Amino acid sequence: MSKFSEIFQMRMAEDVEILAKGEMLPLNQRYTSNRNLLICLSFNCLRCMEMIEELKSCGPISRINIVLLTDGSYIENQQLTEYLMNRYPVQGLESDEFKLLKAYSKPYYYVVDQNNIIIGSGKWINLSHMQDILRIEFINEVKP
Repeated sequence: MSKFSEIFQMRMAEDVEILAKGEMLPLNQRYTSNRNLLICLSFNCLRCMEMIEELKSCGPISRINIVLLTDGSYIENQQLTEYLMNRYPVQGLESDEFKLLKAYSKPYYYVVDQNNIIIGSGKWINLSHMQDILRIEFINEVKP
């Protein structure tokens, strides 16, 4: 097996292992809302930068608290907060914390409740897709 194939297979195995619905998110931070959309992103990821532009151009997304989890420095996170006009909290994470989240593919999101229990997760496609996902979550929440 070539070295490239070996690395690719190891990487694919990492991507398969995710935190499942119903598990507790392994962060010390607790979020106050019943529904929190935590978006894992990297400043070295082109798709993440496109996602930031989507968030900036949209109005508020109701009924959910959106938090951006980044690999950025304190200054980068401050600049991002200002760029997004303080609409969304930005929380910097160390690389070890990102590993605990198993967010190998970015941008990646988790929807968690106020106890950090995972309600849903997945790869961020675009804002429209995310709004559809959140709408389905709320519809399922209201059903008897």
